[in-house]
Amino acid sequence: MPASVTYLCNPGLVNEESKTFYCVPGKGWGITKYSCILDCPVPWEQYGGRQYCFVTTFGPTWYAAKNLCEQMNANLVEIQNREELNWTHSKINGHAQPNGHAMPFWIGLTDEGSEGDWYWEHTHHKPNISAWDIDFYSRGGTNENCALHYNSAWLDHPCNRSLPFICEK
Repeated sequence: MPASVTYLCNPGLVNEESKTFYCVPGKGWGITKYSCILDCPVPWEQYGGRQYCFVTTFGPTWYAAKNLCEQMNANLVEIQNREELNWTHSKINGHAQPNGHAMPFWIGLTDEGSEGDWYWEHTHHKPNISAWDIDFYSRGGTNENCALHYNSAWLDHPCNRSLPFICEK
């Protein structure tokens, strides 16, 4: 069996070949695939029999965040009830931007393919609850097909923005 070599990488570094793999602190690039050996960069949080990873060290697009969660055998968070929404919100409040404002996080909601028909990307189920900010909901039309959790509400947003994200398994 050939020897294995792992290269260290700087946090947030993007693989130039694929543009979808990111270096995570404490991890490295694998030599054979040149992809990051990925796990949650912080300890997984436990709640309601599930595990959550709040990734704030770098912010990929919604699609890249989805792929990164899948590499951790997880998916973008699917908030099922008010209790989980409140718990998630309390955890998000612990992460502030340098200006002191709350930090937005990608969640697993999308309406891609059917404008205004929101569903959880991993299970394809419609949300059991609604936490939409009515002042911002669907103001972007077909350009805003991904959802983020900001303050205590969900907002639709362009999927190509780079933001922190929450994985769940």
